[in-house]
Amino acid sequence: MRADRVQQRWLQGAAFRAAFCLLAVLGMPGAGAADAAVVATLGDVLANPGEPVEVSLNLVSEGEAPAALVVFVAFDPAQAQPVAGYFATAPGGAQFEGMPGMAYGVGAAAPGEAAVAAGKFVDSHAPAPGLLAIGVAGLNANPIGDGVVALLAFQVTPGVAEGATVTLRGVDADHPPVLIGDKEVVSTAARFDGRALALDIADGGIVVGCVPAPAVQSVHASRDLTDSVRVRWEPVLIPGATYRVFRGETTDPSLAVALGTGWTSQTEYFDTTAAPPTLIDPGGCFRASQYELVQYNYWVKARGIDYCEGPLGPSPAAGARALPRDMAGQGCARQAAADTRSAAGFGVTHGAALALVLFFGRRSRRRI
Repeated sequence: MRADRVQQRWLQGAAFRAAFCLLAVLGMPGAGAADAAVVATLGDVLANPGEPVEVSLNLVSEGEAPAALVVFVAFDPAQAQPVAGYFATAPGGAQFEGMPGMAYGVGAAAPGEAAVAAGKFVDSHAPAPGLLAIGVAGLNANPIGDGVVALLAFQVTPGVAEGATVTLRGVDADHPPVLIGDKEVVSTAARFDGRALALDIADGGIVVGCVPAPAVQSVHASRDLTDSVRVRWEPVLIPGATYRVFRGETTDPSLAVALGTGWTSQTEYFDTTAAPPTLIDPGGCFRASQYELVQYNYWVKARGIDYCEGPLGPSPAAGARALPRDMAGQGCARQAAADTRSAAGFGVTHGAALALVLFFGRRSRRRI
């Protein structure tokens, strides 16, 4: 992995850990007065044992909207587990433009449309068996609007009986306390100034046993767009079909991660988080710059009314972002710009000397 991506992912994680620490303190019993209530709900979904399923975390503000959240979800670890590498977590909002490396995290939670609209990150970790912590925060004071704030990935344990319900319990002040070691934890919300807001969470559940949607066929991925990869597929013939696109760096579907902020009824998706071509040789005045396309493999999954999430398609479609035309053959211009930057810090005498060295050096190269 490139060093700049590693550094940016570390910064993203550091920002989230800071938000977790702050809001965890605010959420402790007696940590401060709480203002108007915020209501969150966990969705109800269908799933089969051994298969992953997405559960929505929805937000409704009965007063002032929060700027940050920490939500703890408790469940029976014998019945289900969070899927740690299910989502490709990508930040939203204009303030993240020019920071593409921030889009390469993976996790058991991803931002929903409400979080993306507010420019928030979503992070998750499992601090104890049977507990998932979700943090929603950002490098801004924007309030989080109503709607889907996060998507959570769970997998029902193989062997759980059909017809059983896996309860997903929001840990709030009205539920029995949950301990991590000797510390009691509770979900909390906060305003932009850090003041706590009362947070009530309605439980959700996973009903075990359902008919899976059919596999999506005829998936195609582009290689001619410079700003994204366009993924297209044939619709499945079930009522209320919606789709989710997955991307992997290999052809192993178990390593693919879900993209985007939710399911779509459309039959195409533009992956704007795909990496652009990588510069492998800057070239010079006498040779073109060399780039390598970053290729990905794409799958599509379907679900529908009375149909739970189906399998990934039988084979992936390979796609990549194309090289912009104005970047091709720029070796000489790039070399001239580099020479100009190198010489800019020198005085006139040193600049003249550098020009002579560059001039005779290039003449020597021409004679070879």
